[in-house]
Amino acid sequence: MQTRATLADQLAILGMHLPAWPEDSRDSQSPGDWIREGQAYAEGIRLRRAQLQSAIAFDSSKGDQLVRTLQDAGGQSNWDLIVIRYLLSDLQGAAQDEKIEAAARMVAKEDRTAAQLLGAALDLAFRGLITSGVYAIKRLIEEHPMSNQEHFMICTFLATSIQAESSMVLTKSDFMFAMWLQIIKLYSETTRLLSIACEMLSSEKNQADLIDQLEIIGAQEAKAIAPEDSGENAAILRVKTRERRSNNRADGKPLLRTIHHLACTGGTVICKCLAAMPDTALLSEVNPFNRYSRGFEPSNPLLLLEMSHRKLSISEIIEDFTNKISYAHEICRRDDVDLIIRDHSHTDFCTGTHPSLACPVIDYLASDFDLVSVVTVRNPLDSFLSLLSQGWEKQFSPSTLQEYSHRYLAFLDRYTSLPIFRYEDFCMNPEAFLASLCDTLDISFSAEFIHKFGSVRLSGDSGRTGTNLIELRQRREIPDGLSGEIKSSESYLELLDRLGYAPEATLG
Repeated sequence: MQTRATLADQLAILGMHLPAWPEDSRDSQSPGDWIREGQAYAEGIRLRRAQLQSAIAFDSSKGDQLVRTLQDAGGQSNWDLIVIRYLLSDLQGAAQDEKIEAAARMVAKEDRTAAQLLGAALDLAFRGLITSGVYAIKRLIEEHPMSNQEHFMICTFLATSIQAESSMVLTKSDFMFAMWLQIIKLYSETTRLLSIACEMLSSEKNQADLIDQLEIIGAQEAKAIAPEDSGENAAILRVKTRERRSNNRADGKPLLRTIHHLACTGGTVICKCLAAMPDTALLSEVNPFNRYSRGFEPSNPLLLLEMSHRKLSISEIIEDFTNKISYAHEICRRDDVDLIIRDHSHTDFCTGTHPSLACPVIDYLASDFDLVSVVTVRNPLDSFLSLLSQGWEKQFSPSTLQEYSHRYLAFLDRYTSLPIFRYEDFCMNPEAFLASLCDTLDISFSAEFIHKFGSVRLSGDSGRTGTNLIELRQRREIPDGLSGEIKSSESYLELLDRLGYAPEATLG
């Protein structure tokens, strides 16, 4: 009988033979064993980097297969996955903030052993992420009791890694004289670190002096290697804050975030910004009752069954839906990211003869998850004009502003307990809006989203494809015959009042 290949077998086919991590020797009676183990961790990271580089360079077509194999959580520990994420962020040419986020996970997670922290520190410092490396050494000193001789050893290794990295910076062709002076200061401060560690051997200095000097090196590094704030400290703080949030959460059902809005209300660009946040995954436009298909659905066997055999019952659809969401959530849990479900509320409220009585994302996931949910809205005249431009008003009848407003009100009634965020506020101050939204959804926030959201690809990208700008757009031209309905529609005027939009502004 044929058996499934092990992770090692699969990697061997792709040209990789990962060395085993060292055994934990922290309880050893021999002083310094854990330090040798930490050096072995640093060497293990370097060997994995070299093998990844070689495997990808030898056959670039195997890149995707290699990444998928390395991400096989069934054969790896959390440490393995975080190291691979860190290495891939470098080898695949990820943005600098993604490399920094991956580095922060290596040194700021609570479940790191002393040897893992040391191994990470040495590799990060040598690769130019000195702030993260210094943080790992500070954490080692503060959390793991050690002898003064061990203090001296780890500071020697850190200083050697920092000075080696600084030497490489000096060789760059675009190197500036001012940076040269800063690096000389960095050399001086690392030498001072070694002096303090040496004086600890004779009890002339203590651990607090060592911590203070590490703080100075971290500050000096920011000036020498990264004149602009590299964001390493912010990334470390995000990892610690997120882990503290998770630890403080009461045991119970897993947490799932959901966001709800109607079509043409700016939801796609808001969700692109959410998807650009660190430690976040977003599923766009989810609704199991939208059974639309173009016929080619090779990855959706139940929809194919429905197309070829019979309509599925509601219970069959919901069982399939909840199982898939649960598995997606489990994948995100293993990857240590927060999952957000973007509901396709248009299916529930703006299609068919009347709004749906059931909202599956809320109704059928609440039994398995603790839901944290928000609603986003836009001035209903602007969203209705956008619907008209797409021809989507034909999906409900009658195709009038009055009917649209009636359905919009039904949407608000269904989610009346949820906090509401306005698209116009987002356009006026994106950073403040996203900081508040992320806080409500209990996810990490980074101002770097403003540089990344434009490259995020989501379904429903009908209005802002390829744009990197967030701004209010000029209102579309109002068709003949709509002006009278704008003034007379009771549901529309009620909707404006409910959402806090002034009627006199709608014809401006």
